[in-house]
Amino acid sequence: MRPIGTKWQFVHQLRIADREKLQGVFRELLEQHETHRRTAAWLGIEQSTFTRLLNGKTKKAISQKTYASVCRAFGGDPSRYGERPLGVTPFAAEPLDQEVEQRARRGRPPGKKDSRVAPEELEAAKRTLWSEAEQEAAIKYDLYERFVDSIFSPDERWVRDNYERWLERELSRLDRVVGDVMRELREIDEVDARFRNFVRDEKRKEELESHEKRLELALYRTVEPLADAEPTWGVERSWRELHEEGRLLDYIIAALERERHLLRGREREQIRFRQARAPMTYEEYLDLDAARDHFFEDYPQATEADWQARIQFFEANPEATEAQWRAHIKRLHESADAQTT
Repeated sequence: MRPIGTKWQFVHQLRIADREKLQGVFRELLEQHETHRRTAAWLGIEQSTFTRLLNGKTKKAISQKTYASVCRAFGGDPSRYGERPLGVTPFAAEPLDQEVEQRARRGRPPGKKDSRVAPEELEAAKRTLWSEAEQEAAIKYDLYERFVDSIFSPDERWVRDNYERWLERELSRLDRVVGDVMRELREIDEVDARFRNFVRDEKRKEELESHEKRLELALYRTVEPLADAEPTWGVERSWRELHEEGRLLDYIIAALERERHLLRGREREQIRFRQARAPMTYEEYLDLDAARDHFFEDYPQATEADWQARIQFFEANPEATEAQWRAHIKRLHESADAQTT
């Protein structure tokens, strides 16, 4: 067991980006649930943890376990960081018929509670319930967004969200390519044991769901070369060949060791997420192709280097105007001309 205070403690920590915003979220939750005990129970965390975060007496980080619990309390997915976290929206679901009828009867005089509810009463009760639910959903969504924003900077959130999408794309692609081979290999007890031991050992180093996906990707990558026999008409070697020669397990051990090397250093994953630089804001990235086309329409003589310079300029100067950009690129061209003459 590793002693307290080693770098491995950082594995399960997420750096807090805005402590005051985090305290504000917890204060509003306390107002809703009235006591520290009830609020902590709703969040699924220890009362002492809630109190420390509420009072700002925690360190600069929050545990991944606490982060995941709070996300799930809101109904969100702790592995999602996009503009609309999965499971939490500002929109409410349509009230159930039973809820509508109960609300309609609640507002009636005592002598009429058991009589048949008129359609107009049901419609009025439905509108009331839906309005209340919409308001509650909007408040919940706002709190959840502010909570996530208090933990991650906009750039880190963008990087994490797109890393998750990359993982899902790779898993989907490899499942189509090697899914059948993987299932056949896992029927071999010795191979399946190696896979399970690999996941067990590496899983200890992370708590978020993204790491489980990353380990699944490592297994797929281990198997990927063994699926090349069929699309190459048998030119590449199959896993069955290796198995018949008694070399399959040797290959699996070596391939898993390769994946361990690639995973090594992921105890610094939180640092890597913070240091990764998003190319621009999320909305700008989605419109990148259109923006590029417009740029070359407006500046027909521009080069690819000019386009890259424009991206770098607005990254460094988010509030800059188009006129400032034109002055900047003019200076760059004048400087380049002076160096060539």
